[in-house]
Order: sequence, then structure tokens, then C-alpha cells
Amino acid sequence: MSAPTAPPIRLRGVRVRALRIDALDLPRGGLTVVAGVSGSGKSTLLRDVLHAEGQRRYVAALSASARRLLERRERPDADEISGVPPAILVDPDQPPGRGETLADRAGLGDVLRTAFAALATPHDPTTGAPLAVTRADLAAADLIAARPNARGQIAFPADAALSADAYRGAGFNRYLADAATGRLEDAETLPSGAEIIVDRVKLSADAADRIGESLAAALRFGGGRATVWLETEEGPRTIDGKRWAPHVVRDRPVLDDGTVLPPATPRLFSPSFDRKDVARRAYRVDGQTWDRWVERSAADLRTELPADGPPAVAALAAALERLANWGLADRPLGEPAAALSRADDRRAALAAAADPGVRGLLVLLDAPLAGLEEADGERFLALCRSLTDGGNTVVAAGSESTLCRAAALLVELGPGAGPEGGRVLFAGPPGEIGTVDGSLLAPYLRADPPPVPSRPAPSTTLPDADRTPFVPRGLTLLVGPDADRRLHALADAATAATADGRFGAFGAVLFGPRAPLTNSPRSTVATFLGFFGEIRDLFASTPEAKLRGFGPGHFSLAGASPGRCPLCEGTGTVTTPMQFLPDLTATCPECGGDRFKPEILAIRVRGLSIAGTLNLTAAEAVPFFRGRPKPRARAAAVRDVGLGHVTIGRAAKTLSDGEGQRLRLAKTLAARTAAATLILLEAPAAGLHPADAERLGGVFERLTENGHAVIASGSHPRLRAAADAEVRVG
Repeated sequence: MSAPTAPPIRLRGVRVRALRIDALDLPRGGLTVVAGVSGSGKSTLLRDVLHAEGQRRYVAALSASARRLLERRERPDADEISGVPPAILVDPDQPPGRGETLADRAGLGDVLRTAFAALATPHDPTTGAPLAVTRADLAAADLIAARPNARGQIAFPADAALSADAYRGAGFNRYLADAATGRLEDAETLPSGAEIIVDRVKLSADAADRIGESLAAALRFGGGRATVWLETEEGPRTIDGKRWAPHVVRDRPVLDDGTVLPPATPRLFSPSFDRKDVARRAYRVDGQTWDRWVERSAADLRTELPADGPPAVAALAAALERLANWGLADRPLGEPAAALSRADDRRAALAAAADPGVRGLLVLLDAPLAGLEEADGERFLALCRSLTDGGNTVVAAGSESTLCRAAALLVELGPGAGPEGGRVLFAGPPGEIGTVDGSLLAPYLRADPPPVPSRPAPSTTLPDADRTPFVPRGLTLLVGPDADRRLHALADAATAATADGRFGAFGAVLFGPRAPLTNSPRSTVATFLGFFGEIRDLFASTPEAKLRGFGPGHFSLAGASPGRCPLCEGTGTVTTPMQFLPDLTATCPECGGDRFKPEILAIRVRGLSIAGTLNLTAAEAVPFFRGRPKPRARAAAVRDVGLGHVTIGRAAKTLSDGEGQRLRLAKTLAARTAAATLILLEAPAAGLHPADAERLGGVFERLTENGHAVIASGSHPRLRAAADAEVRVG
């Protein structure tokens, strides 16, 4: 009898942001791909609907007080959302945290630390000598076997805080200092470095019990460290006229200065722990400290792991294999995540998603293949198969043909972006999308990718260390595994040169990395584009504002603004820190998300408050700012680069890396500078719908017609077809 099929995820009457989904069922246990142009609602569906609801399954298992706190999270506006299993969101665009490494990004951090703690043994942090730890009876047996009939003195280091009388009261009679032994009753004070003698013995099987008991006493009084002095002609120390050699016995990891090392636990090797801590440097595997161990690559480390190690080692071996499967086997595990290329960082995040312990969950992947090579598509599909074979449901957002054709269910949202999108145009097997009228995706899936024309290599080069070829007044595309690194190196060289003068034929350089525009929660799209000041001036110039004494500063979101909401401080949201979960963010109850005080919101321009103006999309802002050339031109540029659905008051830090990059491009497009500009863009078409990529090609054409040169990395087929030259790197 076959196992019952899990009911689908049911979405009915969903109204979240631009989404307007009447009815949609997502099958459990398979791969669903959500496609659509930029701004059509793909991320909203994954993050604000499916992920938000999936989190509630976890919240239901928490304590009542925790549930009351988390219930402040806003529910998605929908008639019905049911059948959603607990969800995890794999977000490859999440910037790395401070101190995060490749191992952390790939989900290896905890298993790496656990395996190291399981394998590590204590060493002297200064000399690197192993600190053997044993029991008193075992140490006695080893000594008798190694040196039968040898004379020995069992001692432990004296505590400088205790007197000779104290040790006499504990039953001891003699001490050892310098080159002689002495009687405790004759000592007024103990010399520095003195040792208390517990017993004098002859190593023999008959005396094994006595030796073991004396060693146990020495270890107990010596804080885990004792010395057995053995008489031998080769001994390094003279005591009472004879040569003696020390044999140190430890029943716990204790250093010569008496410092007792804590147990080797994973926390000892966490990024938050002091790197200079003695214990962190004392524990080693094959003579290597933690910091040296993680300098190894996955390939090197895997060959040296013991085949019969503890379970943590087997788990690490499997995790290293997953990392190798994503082409990262030769990278140092301790490499700072911030130093990774965007493509390698994304590969590491996808390697983390391949954890076989993930079972029975809803796994959400937003733009997983953005900026990756064609070979990564096959790796990703293998990841999806392993996840679904493990009983998981996978929903991925993206419009790559490889991804769309592999889906069990393909969902296309659209037809446009923002208010013009958010509707389900198609939901079914990929092979049936061609029968749907109005689908923007169908023509691209039916047709083969455009051919890449054969072009001669550019003869003009830039004055960087690599003499990078490029086409003046054209689009040069860098492709290959090292394309992003070359682009960053080129940006560094160009920035250093233009600080003092020109860079080749260019008087200015724009570098657009796939990185957040800002970390400020109050910086908006209008702020970044440089026309928020004009909006403030526009509202401050109204008769009502002048009557009430409101100047431009009242319409600002900056710290000194007297007009912003005092509770949320102009962000429109309030955040509650959570210890073991992402911070809880909700709409500000004071201003309702409008960011300003009521008296400021009462001022109107063309029927809109300043909150209403900031809620205009870039496309809507173009006619609104008639008579205002600067904001009108910049809003039009945002629309032209495919971000017409983005509101001008949207927090800049909430934009995706790709959206932020196109916003930088729009700023250059609107500037209309006379100086020739070198525009460097990191994977600008990564993750774009083919229609968006074609639009981006049109933007590049406008820029090059105006005398600028564009050098971009990436392998999007539409961009490759539009490029004037292609340079392979690596």
C-alpha cells in the first residue's frame, strides 16, 4: 500500500504587496519554480507569504510567553493559507557577518568545530609538546614496565601560598628544592619552585598498588600534575649527589604553570572566543591548532580525517564532500567570507542547503542561480533532487531556463512589475506554458538561447596590471571563473588612479558591486538618487507649511528632524530583538508605517502627503514631478533600468543586490555627464528574467552611445548576445 500523499500548500485570496493570487496549489515533496519579471512578486511569495506562514509551525511549539511575543508579527493578508510545513529560507544574498568564514557560509562551522573538539588533544601552547593525560594506576604500571627496579621519588609542585607547616599537617615530611631534599620540619619557608615529596619507591610489580596510591595523592595535591623523579646516570638534574630524570604525570590537561585547561568543546573554537586564549592554542589535531587547521582546504582536510573516527568526524567528511561538489574543494575553510566572490559565496550558501539532516521542511530558495555558471545549474538540480528525496518541499524563485524546465510545477507571475504584476499567469507543468496567452516566459523557453557571435578580441586595453582588453563606447563582457575577481581588481586600480587624475581615457569610474547600497535604515531610493532634498523643499514651500513654520528639516528622516515619528525614528517599523530567531519587525503602531508625525502628514502637494509621495513608484513619480527636472529625470532613469515598480521612499537597504546595482546605473544614466565614464558592473544580469536582461542591454546601448564604456561580468545568454566583446578570465 502506497503512502498517503500530503495535501498541497493552498493559497486563496492572497493580497500581500503587489501579489493578487486568487487560487494556487503547490504540491508537497517536489520542486516548484516561481518565475516572472523583476518586481512581479516572486520574492514576496517566498518571503512574506510562504516563509512567514512556515515559521508559525515552529512558533506553535514555543512557550506561551514566546508565542505572545511572536504573535505581534503581521499575518499575510489572505483568505486562506494552509498546508505549509515548517520553512527555512536560503538567502544567498544575505551579507556575511563579522568574522564569518567560508566554512560558516557553507554550514560547516558547527560540524567543523565539533569534529575538531572530538579529535583534539592537549599540548603545551608554547613548545607544542603533547600533554599526555592518564590515570594514576595506569601511569604506575607504565613506569614499572619501562623502568623495572629503578629508584623513584614521587612529588608534586608546592603551592607558594601554603607554608611548610601546612604540608607537615597534611602528613608530608620532605621536600625537594634545587639540588637537594630536605625535611619540612627544618624549613621556615619553602624555596621558590619547591616540590613536596609524597613517597620514595622502587619500581616493581610488588609495589604497584603503593606506587599508584602515592601517584594519586600527588596528583590530588598537585592540581592534576605530579613528577616521578627516576634515578639514572643520564638524568639532567643532580639531587643529593645523584642524577635524576623527571617523568611528568597528568590526570587532567594542566600546564606546567598550574593552569588547568577546560574541556575541548566546540564553543572554545567559535568566532566569538578569544583567539589568544591559552586553551584555544593548546588543543591540537596532528600538531595543528584550530586556526591552522581551518587554513586547510576541504580537499586536504578530507584526506587526513580518520576513517574510524567519532560520529562528528563522519559528519564533517560528508559536509566537506558537499562543499567539494560545488567546486570549492581547494579554498581554505577559514577564508573570510567577505573575501569570496559573489559567485563562490552563493555556491557556499547552496552547499549549506544540502545538509542531509534537513527533512520534512519547506525549503525556499530566492534567486539561487543568480550570477552562477551553467555547470552550477546541474549541481543545483542535484541539490533539489536530494532535498525532495529527503521528504522536503522545494520552492525556488528564478527565470533561468534550466531551472524552469526541471520544475514539477512552474508558476509564472506577472505580467509586469509592481501594481502591473503579482497575478498568476500560469501554473502547471513547464511543457504546457506555451499554450498560455500573455506569458512573457513562454517564448524564451520555447526558443534556444541566442547564439554568441564570434568577435575578435579588443585591441584597446586599460592601464591596470592585467591590461584588460575593452571596447571604448561599447559593452565588454568578462566571463569565466575569475571574472568577478578581475572586475574587483580593475575597480581598485581605477579608483586609485582617478583619485589623482584620469584612468586611461576616462575621467570618472562607476563601480557597481553586487552589494548593499547602505546600512542606514532611513536612507531611501530618493536619498540615494539625490532628490529627497527637492521633495523636502517642495513640501516646505506650500502655504500650509509656511503658516505652521515647517521648514525642509521637518520633512526629513534624519536624526535631527522634528517631524519624523519619535517611536520608529522615521523607519516606519519597530524591531524586537530575538535571541535565537531573526529579529521581529512590525509596522510602527504610532505612525502606521508613514514615518512622520500627524501634523507633517497633513501638508499636501497635489493631493498627496509626504508619506504618499514617498509611496509613489518610480513610474508614478515621473508625471508627479512635472516641472521638477531633477527628480523627474532620476525617477525616469529608475523606470528605464527596469525598476519602475520600486517606490522612491523604499528603504535602500531592503533592495536586493541586483536592484541596488541597477539603481547605481540609473544614477549614472540620469547624470548626463559630459566626461567619459568607465562603468564596471558585477554580474548585472544575474537572476534576471530574459525580458529584463534585454531591457538592460538597451540601457547599456544608451550609455555607450553617450560615450561611456561598460565592462560587466556574467554569463547571461541575453547579455552575451548583446556584448560588443567577450573576454574570458580564468
